[in-house]
Amino acid sequence: MTTSVSTAIAAEVSQNIGLDVDVTAGCADMPADQLAEFVAGYELGTLTTSIVSSERAPYGARRAVAAKLNMLMPELAWYNTVSTDTTEAAKAFEEHRKAIVKTLRARDAKYNTAQAIKKIKEIGAELAGAVEEPAADAESAGGSRKRWPHDRIKAECMPMFKAFGLPSAAGEAEIRERYKDHPEIKAEQIFSFGQKLGALMRDELGIDIDVADS
Repeated sequence: MTTSVSTAIAAEVSQNIGLDVDVTAGCADMPADQLAEFVAGYELGTLTTSIVSSERAPYGARRAVAAKLNMLMPELAWYNTVSTDTTEAAKAFEEHRKAIVKTLRARDAKYNTAQAIKKIKEIGAELAGAVEEPAADAESAGGSRKRWPHDRIKAECMPMFKAFGLPSAAGEAEIRERYKDHPEIKAEQIFSFGQKLGALMRDELGIDIDVADS
């Protein structure tokens, strides 16, 4: 094998590996001049491959957390609970949820903890075998998967209700700060929207949700 061929193969292999996740994370805070010097030593393919590797890392971490929660609460469907539940499963999960949120915020004050908890719950249900992947709709153009409308509304509207319907739990000060330079929209309007959305979900669809403290 010639040197040139050997070098070409080595370059191709390196592009398929990507960078270590910790190294990639370091690029996020690296000064521009240092970043330019850093990337000079890598092929574009290697750096591009790292995009996929980095995205799989948080998914794998969420999966690991979900598996641990299943071990800690083996007999409880913690992944099906909502913040307003008073069931044994909800109470048991709440302690762990608080610990998870506290850790996430300690690492990144602006991290979307609600989204993280949602993803962990979804993965927990899958790992516990509580959720089966629905069959693909062969008649649809893109082969998209069917989902019961009630489930879709709950999954998509619940995060909005939690973010805007319960400002005390979602960070009222942060929302007010975001809207201070937008006089055409008041923070109170956002809170009102969340409250009305929650009431609509509860009254029209029977989704277990409490808007009393909104």
